[in-house]
Amino acid sequence: MALRNSRTTFGAVAKFLHWIMAALILSNYVFEQFMHRLAISPLKWLFYDLHKSVGLTVLLLWALRLAWRSFSPAPASPSTLPAVQRTIARASHVLLYVCMLVMPVSGFIGSKAGGFAASWFGIVEMPDLFGKNDAINFWAEAVHTFTAYGLLALVCVHASAALHHHFVRRDAVMARMLPGTISRNGWVPDEPVRR
Repeated sequence: MALRNSRTTFGAVAKFLHWIMAALILSNYVFEQFMHRLAISPLKWLFYDLHKSVGLTVLLLWALRLAWRSFSPAPASPSTLPAVQRTIARASHVLLYVCMLVMPVSGFIGSKAGGFAASWFGIVEMPDLFGKNDAINFWAEAVHTFTAYGLLALVCVHASAALHHHFVRRDAVMARMLPGTISRNGWVPDEPVRR
């Protein structure tokens, strides 16, 4: 499998970044649900620290993914896709990228403005930009929460659209982001789905 994207499919780097970010974002939702249910304890703070570190990792990968996308553009949408669906797909991808930026940035700002430490796995301490500030903390946490729901909705729409393409339309839209591509005869790397 090529590292760079081709005209028809994503390369190994784009696929890796896509799936590792998906796994990290979903794991952070699980951490968030779990940590809020815990009583104040070292375990609760451990999950908070893990949540922040994973969020900062997502931010780093977001920047890497954007840089890679400028170096290796995404494959074009299939010509059989109606123009309105191509527009919706582009808009949803832009919104996904915006949410993947806003989520960790607002979380970091909210944490620091709330007077809490924020580091990347205890290795790199994030700078204190504002000091403790209740107003900034309130708005950053509100943005973080609102964006979390928006991102979750977009991920559901994104996954549903991919499954629709794969099982209903039977085109190669979903398959081009998988490690191999499904054809009628099984897994064939970098080959579009055949009807």
